[in-house]
Formats: sequence, structure tokens, C-alpha cells
Amino acid sequence: MKGLNHPNIVKLFEVIETEKTLYLVMEYASAGEVFDYLVSHGRMKEKEARAKFRQIVSAVHYCHQKNIVHRDLKAENLLLDAEANIKIADFGFSNEFTLGSKLDTFCGSPPYAAPELFQGKKYDGPEVDIWSLGVILYTLVSGSLPFDGHNLKELRERVLRGKYRVPFYMSTDCESILRRFLVLNPAKRCTLEQIMKDKWINIGYEGEELKPYTEPEEDFGDTKRIEVMVGMGYTREEIKEALTSQKYNEVTATYLLLGRKTEVRGAGLGRPAQTVAGVLLVLFSGMERWCQSPFGINPL
Repeated sequence: MKGLNHPNIVKLFEVIETEKTLYLVMEYASAGEVFDYLVSHGRMKEKEARAKFRQIVSAVHYCHQKNIVHRDLKAENLLLDAEANIKIADFGFSNEFTLGSKLDTFCGSPPYAAPELFQGKKYDGPEVDIWSLGVILYTLVSGSLPFDGHNLKELRERVLRGKYRVPFYMSTDCESILRRFLVLNPAKRCTLEQIMKDKWINIGYEGEELKPYTEPEEDFGDTKRIEVMVGMGYTREEIKEALTSQKYNEVTATYLLLGRKTEVRGAGLGRPAQTVAGVLLVLFSGMERWCQSPFGINPL
């Protein structure tokens, strides 16, 4: 996750390692899981689903461009921030891939797993994420899973048949794009570059067709942030050293958090920089104390 910087992927700020536990300080998505949202509100209308799905496709394509496959894409791992934007989380099963060098681990949740995983076949990587995206799209629009069963054997049989019910309210264009994802033969499954040009995903976005995400360069020379950090007690030398080497310690985390534009509820972000600095100083000094405590804290 250290190498990922996309607005729809949960941001990693700091890694704290103790003898027994590894703690990840990450971006907070206050609105919770998409799964819980669907349970509470029911299926999304296609307009809403499209807005969310465009963000998901953009983030997953970005990962694939960096030769990273997620391998556990599902509604439970799609989070929503305070503004209802998607944040992909839980990269615990992710892996780097090289085209031509096959992966063979069965990862993820069975209802979202591609048929080749159930068959024990080796795979390149991106194609299993693409199948999962099809399941996610179906789930967003219908509020249910395309493949389900009372047990794993029944679920496996349904996935390998590749047959699912198309709800009567699903538009023809949505059904069309769905069938490009849920293809049994992974070699014939769509690519995300092709999906970005699909009619359904760009309805209502004329002139703003979905395109590959261009990652901006991180600004590690923001003098305003550096001055605030100096006021917090950090030296210019340790700030420069941490940012130059891009260490995921409290120095880099503080710098990145000071640059966040979104407001974190209860943390004072969005207030004057001095207030933010005070909150961050308490946060990280407190984190260090908790990590040293015999009771520890719950890892994220």
C-alpha cells in the first residue's frame, strides 16, 4: 500500500511495528462499508451505482497499472467516506503480478471468486479482479449476489455454470456491460481499458469519459506544513530525512495529514493549522504510549 496514491484507495499514513504487532495508521472512511449501506438502503439506482462503480474501476485499473492485483474485491472491502466516495480497503490478499508468470493462490470471498479459482487453475492476476468487479456491479444494482448457494459446493457449481438471473429493472446497457465481466473464459473477459469506453459507464458523463488515473507527484516541499511541524517540535533535519526517504513514520504521516483537504470529524482538521498540529501531536504521542503499553491497542 505504500506505493498506492489514488483518491479511491484508502491512504496509508504510518506503519508502527512492535515485537508482537504491526499497526497501520490509515485514512478513515466514516460512512462504513458498501455492504452495510446496501443492507440499510437496499439496491442502488443505476445512476448512483454508476458513480460508485466508475470510482472502483478507476482505482482497480490504477492498481493493475502498478502490477498489483487486489484478489479480495467485495462489497465489504469497499468503504465510503463522509462524502460517499469509494475507498477500496483491505489489501491483505493483494500481490504483485507479472504477465506470463502465473499466480495460483485461491484468495478472497467465494461469492466473488472467479471460476478459474474454483477449478484450481493458475491465473495472471487482473482477470480475477475483473470477474469480482462484475459481481460487485450486479450487487450494487440488485442488492443481491449473482451467484449464491447454501454451501460452498452449491456455490461452486453455480459459478462454474456462469448463469445468473437478470432483474427485470436492470437496463439493457447495464446488462450488456455486466456480461462483459462475468465471462467464464478468463481470456475472453473484458479489460478495464475496454470498460472505460463502455456506453453504460459513461452515461451522464459526456465529455468526462472515464480515463486512466494520472497520479500527481506528492509535494514534499510545502513550507507551510514544514513550519507547522517545526512548531510541533520536529527538527527540519528529521523532516527532510523522513520525506526524502519517504519513511512511513510519524514524521511523514504528520506531513501527509496536514495536507489533507477533507475534514476529519472530531479531529479538528479544517481548523487553523495550529489546532491541527496540536491534534496530531497528541495523536502520535498517544499512539506511541499505547504501543508501549502492556495492554496494547487493537490493530487496524
